[in-house]
Amino acid sequence: MKHTLYKSIEDMIRPETLSGLGNKTFTATRLAAFQGLGQSFSGSKFLAVHTTNGDHTNNGDGSRYVVKRVSREWDWIMHATGDRYGRTATLWQHGLLDRLPEEIEHAVVAGAVDGMGRAILMRDVTETLLLDDEPISEEDNETILDAMAALHVAFWEDPILLHHPSLNLCTPEQAFRFSSPEMARQVFAVCPNEVLEMVIEGWRLLPTYVEADVAELLRSLARDPSPLCNALARFPRTLVHNDMRVGNLGVTHGESPRLLLLDLMRAAATVGTIDLAWYLAANHRELLIPKEAVIGMYKQRLAQRLGNRFDESGWQPQLELSLLAGFLQIVCFRAWFATYAENEQLRIWHQAQFPWWSEQAQAGAKWLA
Repeated sequence: MKHTLYKSIEDMIRPETLSGLGNKTFTATRLAAFQGLGQSFSGSKFLAVHTTNGDHTNNGDGSRYVVKRVSREWDWIMHATGDRYGRTATLWQHGLLDRLPEEIEHAVVAGAVDGMGRAILMRDVTETLLLDDEPISEEDNETILDAMAALHVAFWEDPILLHHPSLNLCTPEQAFRFSSPEMARQVFAVCPNEVLEMVIEGWRLLPTYVEADVAELLRSLARDPSPLCNALARFPRTLVHNDMRVGNLGVTHGESPRLLLLDLMRAAATVGTIDLAWYLAANHRELLIPKEAVIGMYKQRLAQRLGNRFDESGWQPQLELSLLAGFLQIVCFRAWFATYAENEQLRIWHQAQFPWWSEQAQAGAKWLA
């Protein structure tokens, strides 16, 4: 292990501890509710760390920190993806976050044992995060895609990543089944969450929005994604974040813009296009350029960074398989919002996404093992 967990949250946020971690002297610290973000999509919990630096609190020039608490007691994604303690903390412990390329920052400062789970101490980067109700600018989109390619090249066929079970990475099968109806029912029995109810209802609604053959394809892969996993296993693997959506992304602007990348709870070792597909599936409403242009931009940056390691002949099959995987994971949420979104405009928008994604699913199906 490169980093050691603190024995408790209290140990981690002591003034003397934070003073060493932040290279600034703090005279007092305390935990409080984190305004505006008390609980995540998965059920994980957030706390704010208030610091005092001399006569200044973190409303002055004191530093701002956030504690994210993850535990199988309340986090349904941990159950659905076989995460024992908290993948972000595990990857930090093993030093993988230290190996992220310079185009990416992760904001993690420290980690601690928190009962049967983990607590992650992060710099408060909320002002940097992209906003759900604002489109992703073309400039930010370029920064994100360039950083995505940099991440994938940095861990391309990495032997530690691929042969180190203690990292507890999400397997492709776990990744593709995390939002399946069977998994949702199993997890709901031990960790109830309203999102799981959305998953179950979304799958029930699926035939309303896609042709029967597409619905059967998706249902079959949700039950058993091994044909998809086997087909993707033919291509080079890397570290994928696996949840590149607005809530986990931020951009720092300036001469050298950087991507802020949070929450590696679904991190996996598989083909890089899985990140691209999820970025398109989860964020298209916030993108200002066509999906095909986004795909082309990522491909160009990946090819430039890989050089002669880029295999043109393998690009199309892994892209189409990944788009199938992206649709498989998002389709239940898309169907739910197409039916129950808060206003008609949103419902119509979600309904309009099905034809393109159904076409991609059918294209990906021809590559299945």
